[in-house]
Amino acid sequence: MKVQAMTATKVSYDGIRIALELTRTAPEGTEGALYHLRSIMNNKAKKGSFDNIQVWLPSGNYSSLSLGTNLVTEPSESVLVQLHDLSGDIPDQFDLTVKMGLKGYKRPFELKVPVVKMAGHTVLTSEETKTYKGESLKITAKLEMTPITTRLTVNLADEYLLKDLWFDIVDNEGNFPKSLGGGVNNYENHKADYTYEAFRTRPKSITVKPYLNRGKQGKQYIPELELVVAVPENPEDESK
Repeated sequence: MKVQAMTATKVSYDGIRIALELTRTAPEGTEGALYHLRSIMNNKAKKGSFDNIQVWLPSGNYSSLSLGTNLVTEPSESVLVQLHDLSGDIPDQFDLTVKMGLKGYKRPFELKVPVVKMAGHTVLTSEETKTYKGESLKITAKLEMTPITTRLTVNLADEYLLKDLWFDIVDNEGNFPKSLGGGVNNYENHKADYTYEAFRTRPKSITVKPYLNRGKQGKQYIPELELVVAVPENPEDESK
C-alpha cells in the first residue's frame, strides 16, 4: 500500500495551545484506518495506520501533546493533535514541523504546517480573601479567554491545600467547558494552571469552583473558596 497524501487542516493557535487535524488520503482498497484507538492499544493496527508522531516548535522538540478523534466516528482517516501549555518565546507566525510514523513504513511522513496566532485574547483577574476552616486565605485567579481555549491560573498561599485542590469553571448559565488538563506547576510560588475548551458563547460571568477529588465519591466542592469573575461584554483585545 502506498500512502498518497497527509494534510493538515483546521489549524488553530491562540497563544495558549495549538490544535490541528491531520488527515490521510490513501488509495482505494486500503484496509486499515489512519486512527483507531482500540486497534492501536491492542497492537492490531494495520499497515498504513498511525504509529507515532513528533512535532517541533521554533524553540525545538515538543513532547507534551495529546491525540484523539471523535470516538463516535472511529475508526477515522483523521487524527486530532493538540499542543497544550505552550511557553517560551513563540512567534505569532511560524511553521510547525510534524513527523507522523505509519505502521509498516520506515520513514515518517513529514509536514511543514503554517501556524498564525488568532486575534481575541481577553484577560480577567480576581483577588479575594476567603475563610476556610477558620483560616484566612488570599486566592487570586487569572482567566485567559480565546476563541478556542480558556486558561485558569490560580495562586493560593497555602501550598498544602493547593496541591489537593482541583478546579472547575462554570458560566452564569451552568455550562462547564471540557477540561484539557492541568495542575500545580510551581509549589514555591503557590501556583496552579488549568486549561479548558472555550465557552461556546461569551458568558456574563465565570465561577471558579475549587474541589477535592474523592475518587468514587466524586467531587467535593468547596463553596467557601469560590470566586465569581465578571466578563465584560465588549472587551478590548488584551493579547500581548
